[in-house]
Amino acid sequence: MRKTMVLTVCCVLSMAVGDLLADAEQDFQTLFGQEYKRVALLRNARASATLASQMMETVGSVENRPDLDILLWTHIADLGAKDPSGFAVATESLKQLLQKAPDASPKWLEKLTAVYRRQYAMTARTDRAELGDQQAAELITIGDEQLKAERGPNALATYRKALSIAILSKSDRRTDIVAKIRDANAQAAKQREILRMTKAVAADPDNVKMRAAVVKYYMFELDNPVKAATFLNDDLDEQLRTYVRLAVKDTDDLDADTSMGLGRWYWEMYPTARTINAKVAILGRTRTYLNRFLALHTETDLARVRAELILKKVTVESVKLGSAGLGASKKPGVIADFESPRLTGWVFTGTAFGKGPCDGKVDIAAPASGFEGKGMVSSCHGGDTSVGTLTSPKFTIRGKSITFLVAGGQWGGRSEARVGMDLLVEGKSVRSVTGHTSNNLRHAGWDVSGLVGKSAQIRIVDTDPGSWGHIHIDQIAQHPETLDTVIKPVEKKTGKADPKKKWKSKKDKGKSGTRDKRDKKG
Repeated sequence: MRKTMVLTVCCVLSMAVGDLLADAEQDFQTLFGQEYKRVALLRNARASATLASQMMETVGSVENRPDLDILLWTHIADLGAKDPSGFAVATESLKQLLQKAPDASPKWLEKLTAVYRRQYAMTARTDRAELGDQQAAELITIGDEQLKAERGPNALATYRKALSIAILSKSDRRTDIVAKIRDANAQAAKQREILRMTKAVAADPDNVKMRAAVVKYYMFELDNPVKAATFLNDDLDEQLRTYVRLAVKDTDDLDADTSMGLGRWYWEMYPTARTINAKVAILGRTRTYLNRFLALHTETDLARVRAELILKKVTVESVKLGSAGLGASKKPGVIADFESPRLTGWVFTGTAFGKGPCDGKVDIAAPASGFEGKGMVSSCHGGDTSVGTLTSPKFTIRGKSITFLVAGGQWGGRSEARVGMDLLVEGKSVRSVTGHTSNNLRHAGWDVSGLVGKSAQIRIVDTDPGSWGHIHIDQIAQHPETLDTVIKPVEKKTGKADPKKKWKSKKDKGKSGTRDKRDKKG
């Protein structure tokens, strides 16, 4: 009896496995074959788009079947692209395919941009600039994800498509896209080099020299200790093995002595760096570990003096790299001007920032002034009592300064609640600004000369439900020049900047609530 039951269960399992391994096309025909044929016979674009929407509702229920999943998304894209009513479905499906089937990225990208072109052509001329800017932003987000996944060639193709759309629509994103193309080109070259080196190690595992070169390339050129650690063995130098394994750990888990050791080791490696990228990575790691040491080691002794001295040298070298052109833009680069009604790629929490940019009259009782163009962002949606955050996509710091327009409440540290804007590097705030208890936006900025080449984000924060618990921000941009040469004075009457004048005096810097967290303090 037991044997019979076992055989029965085995038969059922075999049938289930057989079903799972069934041909994806046959499964598709079972699910949608009749409707698909009916729509094909009708040759009705609207009917095709309707079927695409119906299929979109089903695709999420397909689990553990990547082959069927991809086939469904492919058909949804093809059907949706036939009619304007299905464009949104088609673009979403093609974005899914770019993630789920990256090996076929050129095909999906070509189809996506074809849909974009049709949308653009069918849009009223007065709305084309806004649509083109939105489409370019969406492609930038896709390219950023591809670059993060170390698919440099795919990201390069995506950025080039974004640039063509930005040029057509005269989008202000053109400068930023050109910089991203440069990054994608550099990453593609790195990927080719590391592939050559890892193949050499695979062919000759006992080649200690090549293995060490791979470890160092991952550590310094690619700033990836986790991957570097996978190539370690007992034949390599003990010091290299020790510090690579320590660098894998989260910085917050390191004690003072370990942080000091890692910081000094990275600094000792700096003269061996052959490329600017490697130098930037080493300086960044040195700064991170020594700042961690200073945060834990509060005694004023020789060790602390040594760490502070190295950090000063790191700052000097960072400035040199920036002035030497480390990815530094030669023109101002707009990070966000808030002229589009949508903030593609930005992450909202809470309700304070509404659904995106506003016209400054979000709070009728206290309207904002001094912003540029038609839009700005404000945490006044719902009044002072509303709270939330707004975080930008990642971007690369390419200039010596970042400027913006700011107004709103001035956080004085009276509680944990606050209003302000932060510059995040590696998820931590390195610069911040608050308002000045006024709704008239003023120019302010940060010196970021020591952070050139770093990946960063902007985070606008409102966690203060009390009086003046709001912030207004507009026109965030980075510049190749130093802060004191680009910030302009604020006219008392109009709140507008006079482009012919420079900042009046060094004493005026920071009057809008800017708090510059120097690298020495983390």
